[in-house]
Amino acid sequence: MIRNPIHKKCLALMYACGLRISEATTLEVSATDRAGQVLRIIGKGNKERLVPLPRPVLDDLSRLWLTHHNRRWLFPNRRGNGPLDNATLSRTFAAAAAVAGIKHDVTPHALRHGYATRLIENGVDIRIVQILLGHASIKSTAIYTHLTVPTRASVHTLLDRIMTGPTGASATSYYADPSAHESSYGQDFDTDRPRERRSRGPHRDRRQA
Repeated sequence: MIRNPIHKKCLALMYACGLRISEATTLEVSATDRAGQVLRIIGKGNKERLVPLPRPVLDDLSRLWLTHHNRRWLFPNRRGNGPLDNATLSRTFAAAAAVAGIKHDVTPHALRHGYATRLIENGVDIRIVQILLGHASIKSTAIYTHLTVPTRASVHTLLDRIMTGPTGASATSYYADPSAHESSYGQDFDTDRPRERRSRGPHRDRRQA
């Protein structure tokens, strides 16, 4: 459905790592750490975070780079002198959604929502998800404090399984239907709003008084 390989792999990476569109399109080749199997992201406020990079996606990115050999950009534009344009990628995603029969407006940000939803559904602690998405004002060193090596290893295993699929399908083929990645949550994950506490009555919870 998405024929341009650079567009397709970029969208796949957004889902695999929970990236904002601006974070994905401007990724440099040096952002990938093959040995640690992580991706270095510069998010809002120029804050750096590390996110696990699933092995199937890492292998896809390596094969993609062999097709363009751009020394700087992981997803170069057509001329090769800059990164992929956000608007161009958004139009590609919207066109794929239309072909899939999605009637309402949908943006690539739905892939980021899908990433967060699947991690939570699979039991990853909400604080870890918050760190992976870079929602709070988290400094680079906080990544190593809160996301320990054993935790990163468990997230790697989970994401590898999700991206490979139960039937062994390739990771990027999963993006043929963008509707599959729409978050089941109505909440925008880019807003750090506290959960509402369900009242259990004054006789059971004195703090409600």
